[in-house]
Amino acid sequence: MSFPVGTPTVTLVGTIPSAVAGIAYRGKLVCKPSAYLVDAGRNAVYPGGGSAALASDGTFSVVLLPCDASGVQPEGWRWFLDLQPTGGTRIQFYANITGTGTVQFSDLTPVPVPGGGPGSGGGTGAVSSVNGQTGAVVLDAEDVDADPEGTAAAAVTAHTGASDPHGDRAAAAAALAAHEADTTSVHGIANTAVLETQSGAQAKADAAQTAAAADATSKVAAHEADTTAVHGIANTALLETTAGAQSKADAAQAAAVSNAATDATGKVSTHTAAGDPHGDRADAATKYLAKNQNLADVDNPATARASLGLGAAATLSVGTTTGTVAAGDDIRFTAIGSTPAPALTDSSILRTNEVRITDGAVQDLATAASWTIAATSVGTQLKCSIPAEPGDRIRVDLGMLYSGTRYLDAVLLDSAGAIALYAGTQTSSPLAEGNPELYPSTSFGKASSGILFTVAAGHLSGGQATIALANQGTGAGKVYAYSGYPFRLTLTNIGPAPAPTGITVAQTSTPTSGYIKYAPAGVTLSGSDQTGPFAYLGAGGFQIGSGTPDSTYVLPTTRYPNTRGTLSSSQSIWSLRFGTDATAFQLRFNWQTGGCYRIWVNGRPMTDLMQSLGGTTLGSTHLMTVNLGAAQPRLIQIDFSVAPFGGIYLPPGATMWKPPTQRDRIMVFGDSIPGGSNMSTGGGSGTWFPRAARALGYADAWNEALGSTGYITAGSTATLGTRAPIDVIPNSPDVLIISAGYNDNGGSQPAIQSAAASLYSAIQVGLPSCRTYVIGCWSPTGSPGASITNTDTTLRTAAAAAGLPFISPITGGVYNSAGTLIATHGPWITGTGRVGATTGTGNADTYIGTDAVHPTDAGHTYLAGRVVAAVQELQNA
Repeated sequence: MSFPVGTPTVTLVGTIPSAVAGIAYRGKLVCKPSAYLVDAGRNAVYPGGGSAALASDGTFSVVLLPCDASGVQPEGWRWFLDLQPTGGTRIQFYANITGTGTVQFSDLTPVPVPGGGPGSGGGTGAVSSVNGQTGAVVLDAEDVDADPEGTAAAAVTAHTGASDPHGDRAAAAAALAAHEADTTSVHGIANTAVLETQSGAQAKADAAQTAAAADATSKVAAHEADTTAVHGIANTALLETTAGAQSKADAAQAAAVSNAATDATGKVSTHTAAGDPHGDRADAATKYLAKNQNLADVDNPATARASLGLGAAATLSVGTTTGTVAAGDDIRFTAIGSTPAPALTDSSILRTNEVRITDGAVQDLATAASWTIAATSVGTQLKCSIPAEPGDRIRVDLGMLYSGTRYLDAVLLDSAGAIALYAGTQTSSPLAEGNPELYPSTSFGKASSGILFTVAAGHLSGGQATIALANQGTGAGKVYAYSGYPFRLTLTNIGPAPAPTGITVAQTSTPTSGYIKYAPAGVTLSGSDQTGPFAYLGAGGFQIGSGTPDSTYVLPTTRYPNTRGTLSSSQSIWSLRFGTDATAFQLRFNWQTGGCYRIWVNGRPMTDLMQSLGGTTLGSTHLMTVNLGAAQPRLIQIDFSVAPFGGIYLPPGATMWKPPTQRDRIMVFGDSIPGGSNMSTGGGSGTWFPRAARALGYADAWNEALGSTGYITAGSTATLGTRAPIDVIPNSPDVLIISAGYNDNGGSQPAIQSAAASLYSAIQVGLPSCRTYVIGCWSPTGSPGASITNTDTTLRTAAAAAGLPFISPITGGVYNSAGTLIATHGPWITGTGRVGATTGTGNADTYIGTDAVHPTDAGHTYLAGRVVAAVQELQNA
């Protein structure tokens, strides 16, 4: 058994080798406490010790009570250790073993015997005096209470010669005589003297057996008799037969079923006839909405239906088949909350499976007049399966040695295991001579480019797609599949083809027949139209235009001067998000000069750069049809630049839902370097800012930059100081990047310093929780003039005074909020060239546009990386 729960223990370990060659000793270690121990708190008494054997390697390990164990009495006890190595010198001493860890035997120090004396010699100590004698002590018999020498022999002789030295021999003789006498009352057995012989004992046993047999026979006969009142069952003799017992059981079952049916029928009738059996019918009539009232039983039915996005009806047709809301197994509910995959990566995880088949003999394949799945000599089909879903693409890699004249091809099987598709044609019909890559001749050069199948629902069995090797022919042909030449078939599920799979644009306002319109909130609905559950990113203040067709379009207005014109607005850059399980959708937009878009599916962009909407006639309604492939839940994002939005059309049976609201918002506030120019694609949607925002982990990225503006320069709109209370503070960014100064570099440095200090103060007061970063004066050349470097220095000084971190594009210096330089990343732009006027040195040849000021698309991609590196440097400081 183990120690009582809660008892402290210490483990004593040691190694006992020989001093010659280190040979391990066997033997044991005896451990004894110096007193019997009592642990009243744990109801334990320890009256002694025990031993631990030395293992074959001379080691031992034993768990002991520590001498300082709380609650163990008496205090001051010690362990007596007696090491007894076989063939070695015995070692004995007392030790004070404490703690609760592991103690090495070699670390122990002998202690005095509890109560006094040295700590060695087996625990007895050395004798220092006897009966007052000291020094060389001579003991006689009297000193130790012994008889004088010679007197013991006479005493032993006298004891041996006595007839009854202890006075008990007479009693023993009498008891023996009584036992041996013939008696009739020992244990109730008459004449026990008979048992003293073998024959007498046998006779007694035979008589007892006969009596027992007679008694058992009588009782069995009584039980077998026909009786009518055993356990209340009439004529129990019938139970002695199988047929009788079965008859009794059948009768009992019939009676039970009849009684139960009668009882249930009565209870159901009573419940049905009751006016309000559950006591809730009165509540149901007054507290719940009736479906057939179409929300008419609420105070304002029209408002309720509009708020719920139901249009003129109080119900939505979502279907009742598998995979719908009505059926309760719509898979979108498991996908809504999933985080979109990072840009430029596949959102699926590659799955791989491989078979190696080695059980076949080297012999020809079975004759195959028609295409047949190849098998080994023991019947193992050459095939492999992998988990898949409709729309998944399966890549096939074959590794095998083959010979002969058989035609071969990889095939995709259907749910019943029959050949559905041939790799050579990607149809249900094979090529006449099989797949060219597997042609049975060595006289032709062959190239293998890999095999790819796209899985449909009819190809799945138990959620698995199966690929096999098929052969056709009656001539000789071998596919080696044994240990020396294994057959290998590797499958990789690379997921569905990335969406979208196709995009077309047409000048029309008529969607595909049956498609349902999801309109922006506030737009008048008609017919089957519904209000779309859209999430808007990058802007706010969406307004509907007036007149035809502008009354069906929305645009944001959260950039100065915050106006909405005809099919235009002061804020042209924003994004739209929605979730859908559709196979396709149609985007309704109005074609405007410079209109651009970019589509994201599950976090992956269709293109890196913004794309032209490609309309036909300016000011006209267009529909963009986007094919997505197989139906499955997807998160769609569309980035817009100069594009009035009129809604999304979905096929019948498809659904749309609103993605989760983004938690954090990042904003850039400045001039045309982040705001966009005609040197880059897509205006503000194509600058460094949206790229940097995504890299920093922000989806809701607001571009509040305007060209020709600055700290003291209004351009055609307003200065940063004027715009901040209108465009920045009310829209509550969590992170703000201020990037301006280039348009101010020809002005007064004190004026720039004063305007910067005023702006920084206003932002800190209006947005006390916002993390703000200041980027200094832009320079499109690696050799900036004094006015640019002075402006950069002025802004750095003002940022330090306001306690804001600062990033210099000119030097690459990164300064913390105290104005301390924490890193130098080097100048952002080097060289003095530009596109169209290159110098052959520096990055300006590629990154600066033909206007010699603004970055190109490549330049903005580069700047995004520089901004992110600097911001992360500050975040990590």
